[in-house]
This record gives sequence, structure tokens and C-alpha cells, in this order.
Amino acid sequence: MDTQVFHGLLWPTAEEVPAEDGRADFLADLQLDRIIDAACSGDASLRTHFLRAARDVATIAYRQAVMAALEDTTLAAHFRVFAHGMQGVRAWLAAAQRAAPASLQSARWVLQAAQEYILALRALATSLATARLEAAGLLGWREWLAVYLGGESFTALAEETQGLQAAFEAAAFNVHLRGNEVTISACADEVDYSAAVEHTFARLHDVVPVAPAVAAAEPLLLNPVEEEILACVAALHPAVFARLAAFRRQHGEFLDTAVAQFDADLRFYFAWLDYLAPLRSAGLPFCYPHLSNDDKSIVMLDTFDLALAASLTREGQAVVGNDVELLGDERLLVITGPNQAGKTGLARAIGQAHYLAALGCAVPGRSARLFLCDRLFTHFEREENLAQQQSKLEDDLVRMHAILRAATSRSLVILNEAFASTTLQDATALSRRVMAELSQRGMLTVFVTFIDELASFDAHTVSLVGVMAQQGQGGETARTYRFCREHADGRAYALAIAEKYGLSYARILERLPA
Repeated sequence: MDTQVFHGLLWPTAEEVPAEDGRADFLADLQLDRIIDAACSGDASLRTHFLRAARDVATIAYRQAVMAALEDTTLAAHFRVFAHGMQGVRAWLAAAQRAAPASLQSARWVLQAAQEYILALRALATSLATARLEAAGLLGWREWLAVYLGGESFTALAEETQGLQAAFEAAAFNVHLRGNEVTISACADEVDYSAAVEHTFARLHDVVPVAPAVAAAEPLLLNPVEEEILACVAALHPAVFARLAAFRRQHGEFLDTAVAQFDADLRFYFAWLDYLAPLRSAGLPFCYPHLSNDDKSIVMLDTFDLALAASLTREGQAVVGNDVELLGDERLLVITGPNQAGKTGLARAIGQAHYLAALGCAVPGRSARLFLCDRLFTHFEREENLAQQQSKLEDDLVRMHAILRAATSRSLVILNEAFASTTLQDATALSRRVMAELSQRGMLTVFVTFIDELASFDAHTVSLVGVMAQQGQGGETARTYRFCREHADGRAYALAIAEKYGLSYARILERLPA
């Protein structure tokens, strides 16, 4: 047996990997779908990693240690070089699959892939030999890699690849072009003028810089003329091409499963770090939260809606952070305030942080302490679907019933303006019944609402109110997008409405005759 066991950078043990949590409702409600798509940046294979959250604190700590280590640019450079090399390996193998399986070109591309594979692994092993590693995942990989590179299977692959490459370099031939006629012949004692030509024109490089060749997006298939030339070359050097065919049969599946897994896992970490890079450059804070399996306290300092922050940062606008706390036996967080004050964004930020933390990702904020919930549920407003032949209120009730039936005491539920389609009296009554059920189960809940009286529902309820700032001498108000922990009395909301419709005290005075 050549190697020890290495399970990857995401799952430290051989325990069953959870199925993808692809529920479009909470992903879209929290705009996690936009965040994930942006992080994957066109690499669809990464999406599955973002849809499989860890279920235990130990796995999350394992991931956090790896991601934190890769924030070291010096160490990360070694792994990025490896990732680039593996990108080439995947490209050559994919090209070999596209070509005819028995073709000479397909076999040659497998050889090229194997060569890059060997170079990438050996270069990484050399770089890591003296690197200071502390993350268990990276330490495990270094130990596994050392054993793998010294094993019989890799040694045989490397020796055969090197020998076959040397054989191809020695397999010289001449191509004669005359009109539309192409003739292939063996080399005799002809002088190779290629080195002399390169030396002659090298002097021109200082005068007219030569632009570097643009690498093709993917290896190109040979055209019919090139295929004929290759067939003639194979006839001139049958022994070399016989070795190539044997190499394809023996080493066609050279890519080790653990290496492929490591490569895929590594791309997940870099995808997230690269997504955060421009946000960090803009001065936004990120942290690795402490998660608990049993303490339901939530402490988030200077947190923000990540999807909104990405948009604002691109536009050069400021991002406002907020503090959120649920301590002791506090379970229900009620967020109130004027329209367009950032209530939904704050609720999204809380949900995003809990989900991303379960992936082992750095999350928005200076620091965070979170509860590792078993599932995340959201109830956001939906457009009325005429095909369902039910009112918005009925749709709200059906969806709410489904949440209450599926959620457990370990779930996180985020409700945004529930029952807004009905009367204030009915919305209040329905919201109270839902909150009573959630509170009775001890479920963590975030409730965005326009009903202030819900903010003092019971002893487990905490109220966060949108802060309005006074501007000018006339007493005008402006949204700050900040929230403070205080009793909701509706005054800020009333002032905002009065200001919107020109009914504030200052505006009324302006219109009164002198």
C-alpha cells in the first residue's frame, strides 16, 4: 500500500458527506445564491462545496484553520502555483476525452497531463518541506504527499513519463512543403538551424519587444492535415508511439483520487478568499466566528449584508455595520424601523453569517459568536402566483405552516414582514401565534416587522430599532442604517413618514403664512 489515508481539506474524516442543501427559498431570500455564484466565478464544480454545510464544530474548526493559513500570501503562493498546474492537468485530460479515444493525439495529451501533474506535485512538496504549517488539514496533506511521491505507483509513472518524453524529443523528422504537397521523412545528418535562427533574432527582442503568446483556452484538436502528418511521424518512429499507446493503457487513470479531492477543496478556499479580497481592500472587517453546539447566544460585532456590501463597494459607497446580541435565554430578535432603513439587510446578514460560518468561511464583522443550527428557514414576501389560485395571505400561511412543521429547537428562522398582505389586526394576531410557537420551542428567530408591539412580545424577545438622525435646524430626519437595542415606540417611523409627505413640524411651519 503506497499511501496513508487523506480525506481532504473539507472533511477531516471518512464520515458521510451531507447532501447538498440546494433549497432555493432561503438561498434566494438571503441572497446567498448571488454570493455563491460570484464566489464560484464561472467554475460550476465549486458550487457543490458551497451547498454542503458542516454539521459539527470540529469540522468547521478544521476548515477555519486551513482558510486562515491560506490568508498568508507567502504560503498561499505555493498552493496557487499548484492549483494553476492542476488546471493545466484538467485541461489536457479533458482534451484527451474529447479526442477519439484511440487517437495518437489523445494518448499524447494524457502524457502531457501526466508530466504537468508530476511537476506540480513535486514542486509543491519541495515548497512545503520547509514551510511552517499549523492547520491539521495542511499538515495531513504534506504527510500524505511525501508518502505518495515515494510510492511505487507514482515512481513508476514519473519514470515512464520522463523516459517517454525523452524519446519524443529524440524522435526527429523533416517536413517538406512544396505547393499543396506535404512530405514527411526521417532525419539524416542535416544541420539543425533552429538554434542559430533563434540566436540571430534574439537581438531584435531588445528593439521590438515580442508580445507573449496568448495561451489557448483549451488544447486544440488537430486538423486533417496535421493528423496525416502525425500518422506519418508515427510510421517513422513506431517504437516510440508503441510506448505511447502502452502508456495510455497503463497510466490513463493516473490522477489519484486524493490529489483530485485536494485540488477541488483548495479551489473552494481560494474562491472564497478571492471573493473577499476587494471587500477587505475597501476596509471591511471579516472574522472566523466561534461556534457552539449548545450555547444559543449570538454576538455579532460590526456585521453587514455581504451581498449588499459587494454592490456598494463596487460603486464606491460606504457600508454600515451593526452589532447584534442575543444573550442568555434571549431567543427572538425583533427588528423594527422606517422603510428603507436596512431592516431586511440586517436580517439577511444574520442568516448569511450563520450559513457561511457552517462552511468554515470568514464572515462579515470584527468578531462573532454563533450557534451551529441544524437548518435555516426563511419566510420572505413572494409575488402572488396566479397559477396557484390562492391569495398572498393563504400562501403566507401555507409556507409558515411548512416551516413550523420542519423546524426544530436547533433551527434558525428568519421572518421578513410576515402577513403584510392582511390588516394590521390580523397580522398582529397571526404573528403572535407564530412567535408563541417559536418561543415555546426555544427556537432562534429573527423577525422583521412593521408592528412595534411585537418587539416586546415576551421575556425572550430583544428589540432592535432603526436609528434616525436629525439633520438641519428644521428637525429633518435621515436614515443611518444603524440599529440600537431599545424599546420600539414607532416615533422614528412616524417622523420618517411625516418627513416623506411634508408633514413634519418644520415643513408645516414653512407653509404657514408669515
